Amino acid sequence: MYKFTHMLSQQLKPLWAFILWICHAFKHSGCIYRAAALTFTSLLTLGPLVIVLFAILMSIPAFQEATLKLQAFILNNFVPSASSILQGYISSFQQQSTQIPVKSIFFLLFMAILLFMNVESALNDIWGIKKRRPLMHSLLLYWALLTLGPIVLGISLTAASSLLTLKLFHDPSLITDGAQLIWLTLPFLSSVATLTFLYMAIPYCRVRFIHALSGAVFAAICIEGAKLAFAWYVADHMAVYKMIYGTLAILPIFLVWVYWSWLIFLLGAQIVNGLRFHQQHRQHAEQALSLFNLCLQSLYHLFHQQQTHSAGLTLKQLQKHLPHTSLHNLTEAVALLDKHGYIAQLNDDSYIITHPLSQLSLLTLYQLFQTHLKHNETTGINSIDDKLAALLEQSKTALDQPLQQLFESTIKKDKKSP
Repeated sequence: MYKFTHMLSQQLKPLWAFILWICHAFKHSGCIYRAAALTFTSLLTLGPLVIVLFAILMSIPAFQEATLKLQAFILNNFVPSASSILQGYISSFQQQSTQIPVKSIFFLLFMAILLFMNVESALNDIWGIKKRRPLMHSLLLYWALLTLGPIVLGISLTAASSLLTLKLFHDPSLITDGAQLIWLTLPFLSSVATLTFLYMAIPYCRVRFIHALSGAVFAAICIEGAKLAFAWYVADHMAVYKMIYGTLAILPIFLVWVYWSWLIFLLGAQIVNGLRFHQQHRQHAEQALSLFNLCLQSLYHLFHQQQTHSAGLTLKQLQKHLPHTSLHNLTEAVALLDKHGYIAQLNDDSYIITHPLSQLSLLTLYQLFQTHLKHNETTGINSIDDKLAALLEQSKTALDQPLQQLFESTIKKDKKSP
């Protein structure tokens, strides 16, 4: 039981460290204030966005029926406990959209684009991207989201409504458990698909699909949980809000819901960025450790050659001692040792050790490859920083031994072994 508990704790350590990193990054990247700013922008752009969305869908005859279903789908699944009131607002937006002058449409588009600009700025700040997307590229992206987005949505809804007309959905005995599960999880799947696309398309950098999908799944789960919690909260406190705000009671409730939605969206984005950062950090560390091992093995074989034959080794001869190493990686390791003056190339292209290995410790060699761990780099969590500093000091003591002593003991063991 103890071994299992110990093994489980060791497996959970990386996950716990990742959670702490996400919380720290979420706090210090200003996501709380960003969510508030996006909430305010959403209130300004909600009307224009609804008008643009439904105007595009209603202008296509094939999508008119799907538009009504989209309206009901959004209200019933994405805005808890406020469907009837918001239904009236959206209907009012739709009726007034036909009376808007042509010149005002450009202003509505500008207000809708303003929201996308703020979202892009927030995600770029989370990703730490200083370089901004060119203006024309941004406008093309926003235009695609505003025009192609509703069309793709209309096609998917039309296809879904066509499926509902099949006999399968009118005869309860023919509906399988799988079909029911798909229909019940459609809001969740829609959230995942939308969030995955936004996490991949909006940041001005390459985002891996698996990272975007992971963040989207987490955010979608949080949204579903928030819907249940928010519906319960509104059911218990709606009377109080009506007493204070009267007919405007829906506005503060909707404001809080939008704010929580943006918080969840930014938290999902922070997870996507965290997965990217930790993968890059791990790959960099693995590459550095691999190069360190290759340099150490190269020094060992050069030392052994000089001790036994008083000669050096060429790259091809050295590669024979390291058959599973590519010539490219070996050349990189040898060039690095040559750069720091530990080895030198002779006229016959062979390499020899020029630096006394009695004065070169394993720690000194290892520190050449610690570019991924700066001396002044901290996690921002005092308890972890203190423990990390103590572990680094212990590792320095263990690694601080001359390479000559290490190599000589290894050669003696190799001679004794049959």
